[in-house]
This record gives sequence, structure tokens and C-alpha cells, in this order.
Amino acid sequence: MEKRVREIPSDADLYASGPRLPEELTRWPMYVMSRAVQRGWVLLARRLEVEGLSPRLHAVLAVVDARKPISQQAIADLLRIDRTTMIGIADEAEAADLISRTRDRNDRRRYALRLTEAGERALALADRLVAEAHAELLGELDEGERALLHELLLRTVPAADTDYPG
Repeated sequence: MEKRVREIPSDADLYASGPRLPEELTRWPMYVMSRAVQRGWVLLARRLEVEGLSPRLHAVLAVVDARKPISQQAIADLLRIDRTTMIGIADEAEAADLISRTRDRNDRRRYALRLTEAGERALALADRLVAEAHAELLGELDEGERALLHELLLRTVPAADTDYPG
């Protein structure tokens, strides 16, 4: 995949030297979580972009790998990506030889997606970069605190979807 390098503001620029979350909002976990998510996306995007990847493409590759074959529509539904955007992501991934897209035998209107060997390598690299971004984001927490935070956050959103439309 062709590497694209774009200037992304550093974490320090956005979070250390910029304005802090106003104190009157820090009492609300939702505002604090939102700021943590914003910081996390910057850390993640910065790492992935160097390799020509994006957080959204990583998510698509991970879902394709775990649920192969899977339709573009099922991925769009799982990741809450609009159909037009999903088509663009699939087109880009196919052009970069990260996925193969074939017509579904049972429904010719649907495409079934699978990772290619290059897609498997890209996913493995992206997974390492995602782990690095998480380590930096959660660097102030020990392993037990990280596990507890993860557990608590999972309780705030619906459980992982294990049943999905193919």
C-alpha cells in the first residue's frame, strides 16, 4: 500500500500545551472519556498513517479477518459506517490488494470480502501500531488498571456482537 504522510499535530500540541478540559466538565465522565478518545484517535491515526493505513481501515480489516467471508453491508452495519463510505473503503482496500471482493453466490447484489496475504500482513502491522497507541494513551495506568478500565467501558456499551448477518 502506498504510504501517505500528512502533517498531524503532535499529541503535545493538542493535549499538553493546548487548553485543558474545563474543570466544570471534569466532574462528568462522559466529557473526560470524550477527551481521552480524541487523544487516542490522534495517537492511533499518527501511527497508522505512516504506513498508509487509517483507524477505519484497521477496523474493517479486523472485522473481515474475524468474520470471513463477510458482506460489505454487514461490515458497514457492525462498524456503523454509511454505505457510500464503506464502498469507498472497500474499493481502496481492494485496489491496495488488502482484500478480495467477490460476488456472494446466494445473493449477487452482495460482495463477500476476504483478506489477501497483503491484507493479513497489513492487519498484523496495524494491530501492533494500535497496541502502541493504546500503551501510550494508557501509559499512566498499570496492567490491572487498564484491565479494569476496559471491563468498565465494556459495561457502558452493548456487548460484542457475535451474531451478525453474513
